[in-house]
Amino acid sequence: SRVEPQSKGRQILVRELRELNIRISRTSYEGGWKVGIVLDADRMNPAAANAFLKTLEEPPPRCLFLLVSKLSHALMPTILSRCQRVSVHAEEGLPDTPWMPQLTELLAEGPPGSVIDALGRAADYTAIVENVIAEIEADEKEHQLDSEEPDDVLQARVSARVKEVEHSMFRSMLLWHRDVLVAHTDPESPVLLYEHVREAVLHQAQALSLHAAVRNIGAVEDALRQRERNFRIRTALEQMLIEFGRSAKEKT
Repeated sequence: SRVEPQSKGRQILVRELRELNIRISRTSYEGGWKVGIVLDADRMNPAAANAFLKTLEEPPPRCLFLLVSKLSHALMPTILSRCQRVSVHAEEGLPDTPWMPQLTELLAEGPPGSVIDALGRAADYTAIVENVIAEIEADEKEHQLDSEEPDDVLQARVSARVKEVEHSMFRSMLLWHRDVLVAHTDPESPVLLYEHVREAVLHQAQALSLHAAVRNIGAVEDALRQRERNFRIRTALEQMLIEFGRSAKEKT
């Protein structure tokens, strides 16, 4: 048995979870295991989540629930505490998102020429994030009209989705600098993820020393760690871009 968002607001409603509970409580064919699948589990509204929590607290015998979500941290903590997490990573590649072309364009510009330039570039990167936040907030508010979620739950969902986007952006930056490092060691490499802008990748690779190319990867990782420690994203990006500028001044 499975459930997934069906309402206009793409929410999983309490009646759908109650129906799943009824189906999963029935004796299975030949007495085997019963499996309940909840797709996009983070879309359970509060009433549905509470109904599901009661099932987890006293599950039927020989029963397995699979909660599938790209935003597991948006689930109720009391539900998460009763789950065994299994991360399934898709094949490495670039995200197919509306903001990806803008990010690629900024990455292709190369390192900033000065601290002032780095601060300006950071503002450009931050603008992408701010536009995404505005879209997410509008989307979640529209969904809220068709659900029973209070404002604090709405904000929690927005925050979870924003974190997911930010992580995807930093990962895309890491993959860019991974390509630059690969191109530095092998300009003919056929395994560039940013193949569609190969010339920009090669240009940056040729202008950097091996040490600088490696250091740039570390700068992105440092920025991601700072963001995870709740640094302002613009501050983390500014420090990252200033480091790129320093790397560019190393002799190849």
